[in-house]
Amino acid sequence: MMRNQVPNADAQVLPAYTLDDLDLSSLRRLKELTDQRYPAQNMAAMSDADFLIRTGAATRNRKTGEFMLKAGTLLFLGKTNVIRELFPHFHLDYFEFKNGSGHRWDHRISDDDYLTGEINILTFFEKVMNRLQAIVQEPFALDENLMRRPDSGWTATALREALVNSLVHADYQT
Repeated sequence: MMRNQVPNADAQVLPAYTLDDLDLSSLRRLKELTDQRYPAQNMAAMSDADFLIRTGAATRNRKTGEFMLKAGTLLFLGKTNVIRELFPHFHLDYFEFKNGSGHRWDHRISDDDYLTGEINILTFFEKVMNRLQAIVQEPFALDENLMRRPDSGWTATALREALVNSLVHADYQT
């Protein structure tokens, strides 16, 4: 992993890319999530450009005033076809198999499926997490009062962390 590491690849500034290259639904979703997490900052009220600059997802050229996205922002919020312009090997694919079904896969979430809307890292993460949470079975256990004990959430947490790590550490360059 260290050999293939490209330090700060996601911080690369992209002068030729604009807000038009981002999926606006994904950007709205990120603003909503950020505003829920940090309500005192009132980031939902910011313009899209100001929000991205404030969160470090974009920058402004101090000499020209030009708004510039960063590569990681394009991966996280971009339109699928625009992401592939910069990252031609970009491919996100989640699929489930059932033993004996005879199918190549039984459920799939992929950036190749244009019927599901734009697929970037944010939309892929949310779709896969929703699927994982729906299929993870809660273990049955009783507490000392013989009441059903709720799942500790460890399974969902472990799956979320595994998904995040696989997306964050993926090599989108090759």
